[in-house]
Amino acid sequence: MKIAHISDLHVNLDIRDTNLPETEAALDFILDKGVDHIVLTGDLADNGELEALETLREMFRRRDLLDRDRLTVVIGNHDIFGGVQNIEEIFDFPEKCRAVDFEEKVRAFHRMFIETYEGAEYARDDNPYPFAKRVGDVLFVAFNTVARYSSTGNPFASNGVIDDDQRELAAALLERFGGEADTRIVLTHHHFKKMKVVSRRWMQLMWENVENRTMKMRKRKKAARMFKERGVDFVMHGHVHDSEIYKWKELDISNAGASIKNGKSDTLRVNILDLAKKEIDASIEKISFKKQRKKLSA
Repeated sequence: MKIAHISDLHVNLDIRDTNLPETEAALDFILDKGVDHIVLTGDLADNGELEALETLREMFRRRDLLDRDRLTVVIGNHDIFGGVQNIEEIFDFPEKCRAVDFEEKVRAFHRMFIETYEGAEYARDDNPYPFAKRVGDVLFVAFNTVARYSSTGNPFASNGVIDDDQRELAAALLERFGGEADTRIVLTHHHFKKMKVVSRRWMQLMWENVENRTMKMRKRKKAARMFKERGVDFVMHGHVHDSEIYKWKELDISNAGASIKNGKSDTLRVNILDLAKKEIDASIEKISFKKQRKKLSA
């Protein structure tokens, strides 16, 4: 099977102020474009609710996407810890994070979309990450980059890490299976490039400084070196609510974090990789969406 087009989508499904119509519209747009494979790079559920994952599962089932050849999903911090949804929740959030069974959350996420992992190669028996999955002539290698909660090191449960163990195990997967594939793509949730502080307003500036400390990925430089050594062609991630194609440490990277939650009530975005050319062509498609009328147009 020849994979010509891969699309990355970032959902953050919120079943309270539901963005279901936007999610369905973005999926239908991708399918109408004839994309061969869809990737979701974490934060499928905005608040870590099983009900949101079940809703997405049904959405995928109706579109025949619960298939390892059509869909790959990786876990994000919101899928494990949820997030602060309003100002009142700030004070209760640390206790909520401490009560989370990290391993069980990861296993439950994996079970929810188990069909999509058929034929995957796991680096260890007790953890679904990292894993490698060959789809046609593409090898996906996926990480769980969610860092564990720490009141000092990860107070908002939003930081990420590719620890030495995962990095070495993923290197072995790439070494073993990478030579068999035409294209090697790494999937993470967390971003690589340092976030910029750009605001001139002091309140926004203060918040951007907080984000810089609470939305970062540790050990990313070591991971980047390994990716280059093992011939990784592209990295796809989410987490930061921006849509961007960028280079970092000579890596080509796609961030699809602003697919739906992008500050625009009438615009959706999907990232698409075109593998049919000599070099991978990455682009961002903007979609006009009117929620009230439920109309979609490119």
